[in-house]
Amino acid sequence: MHENHDLLTKREAARYLRVSEPTLDRLRKQGELHAVKVGCQIRFRIKEDLQSYLSRRVEARGSAPRL
Repeated sequence: MHENHDLLTKREAARYLRVSEPTLDRLRKQGELHAVKVGCQIRFRIKEDLQSYLSRRVEARGSAPRL
């Protein structure tokens, strides 16, 4: 089976952003973070979803995020 490493599960995306899974859900429901549906599961694209969210946060803060 082919794995797409550009798509992350909710757990992986939360770790990537260093937030909890409930925070990730809240960000998605508020429209601050986009995701895609794969079958009946939610996946997050690294470049399009997660990096875009981080870039918007940096612009809003005016500084680099703490990693």
